[in-house]
Amino acid sequence: MGSAVALAAALFKVKAHVFMVRASYYAKPLRRYLMQMYGAEVHPSPSELTEFGRKLLRENPNHPGSWVSQ
Repeated sequence: MGSAVALAAALFKVKAHVFMVRASYYAKPLRRYLMQMYGAEVHPSPSELTEFGRKLLRENPNHPGSWVSQ
C-alpha cells in the first residue's frame, strides 16, 4: 500500500509521508528504499512524529508497531 501511495504522490507531484509498521520498516529495507526513490519520506510506526506514537514509545521503546505482534 505504501509503495502505491509513494508512486501516486510522485506522479501527481505531491509530498508523501508513509508510515510503515516498525517491524516491516526494518525487515523490508528494499521496499522502504523504493518508496524513498519515488520521493516519499518513510517513517517507522509508531514514531515520535505523532502524539499517539510518542505515547506508545514511552510505554515500550521497542514497540513493533503491530498489535498482533505483541
